[in-house]
Amino acid sequence: MTMPVMPHESVAQAAIWTEGLGLRVHDKGGKGQAKALLDDLAFSLPPGSFTAVIGSSGCGKSTLVKVLAGVHHATEGHVRLAGHEVDALKHSYPLALGYLPQFADFHEELTVAEIIQDALALRLPGSVSPQVRQQWAQHIIELAGLQSLLSQKYGTLSGGQRRRIALAEELVGDPPFLFLDELTSGLDA
Repeated sequence: MTMPVMPHESVAQAAIWTEGLGLRVHDKGGKGQAKALLDDLAFSLPPGSFTAVIGSSGCGKSTLVKVLAGVHHATEGHVRLAGHEVDALKHSYPLALGYLPQFADFHEELTVAEIIQDALALRLPGSVSPQVRQQWAQHIIELAGLQSLLSQKYGTLSGGQRRRIALAEELVGDPPFLFLDELTSGLDA
């Protein structure tokens, strides 16, 4: 995957900063030459930016998103989010990173309201009052356009509706870093 070379901001000033970023994997037997999935990427993105990674199938877009989100670990180079190593940020501030994979599923028998309530219970600290929790739930439901689906079971939803629920779940923690893999897949306008 080839990324344009961007002027480097200092690590502390960039929202996302990479240098020499690479990911190499071996086949299942561990024999043979390692295959480069990412190779020597260096770029920085300023705070408040919205960035899309565009490229052909198999060029490494999803792999890059997974490395930036800390799902995969780079075998070479460095990634910093607001100046922090990804693992350290995830450990110290678990709600700081949101990651929506290309495919997400929930239990087929849960309703949309139950999925949202479960996400709130899992992601928000216990110190958040029930009133604030309910206000935040309503905000997320409106933001994702889920009002008419709350009593519907997940197993009955279309692909686009399922995608909106997965996005809503990631928005519950209001992460400063939100990595979305194939966000528009299955979504309507």
